[in-house]
Amino acid sequence: LTPGERMAIIGMNGRGKKSLCRAISGMHGEQKALKIKGEIRAIFDTNVVIQPELSGFENAQILVNLLYTHYSKTERAEIVKESLDFSELGDFQYSAFKYYSKGMKARLFLSIISAKPCDLLILDEVFNGADEFFNERITKRVKSIIKDSKSVIFISHDANLVKDICNRAIVLHKNQISFDGSPEEALDYYKKLKSED
Repeated sequence: LTPGERMAIIGMNGRGKKSLCRAISGMHGEQKALKIKGEIRAIFDTNVVIQPELSGFENAQILVNLLYTHYSKTERAEIVKESLDFSELGDFQYSAFKYYSKGMKARLFLSIISAKPCDLLILDEVFNGADEFFNERITKRVKSIIKDSKSVIFISHDANLVKDICNRAIVLHKNQISFDGSPEEALDYYKKLKSED
């Protein structure tokens, strides 16, 4: 990936999309085959670190501390405040997370992950679960962060989002990259693969 590339990773479930991105993000330890420069922010399942008994505000602090480690304490506090304001959770931010609806959880997560750009942003099905009204707002915000980040890896089963956001796409099939090209061509290739399976 070079600066300015927004690459979609397309493939059927179980083909290694998430595993590849986890390796790139460093979640599997150092990978000697990978050469990575700059700050990486990878967004997978944020539920892993969530504490249901804590409030949305407290969980926001945990997430921000994990995702924005190189920012100062003051800057992280500002990210928490700005993200919660954007989420429009209001007083619900002080309620226990376990009482949140799926849409409220999505509001909190998406507001935090889209707060700042980085060198390589990895997004895995980030729009899942957001209600229709908030989805429109968060889509604009995420697109802005994508534009301001140097490079992006985007995993989604939504063909329209892939075409709208990405300028390159690869298709994973049988543990390898079987296609690398434009999003439109990759999606056509993927359709053919699905019909053959």
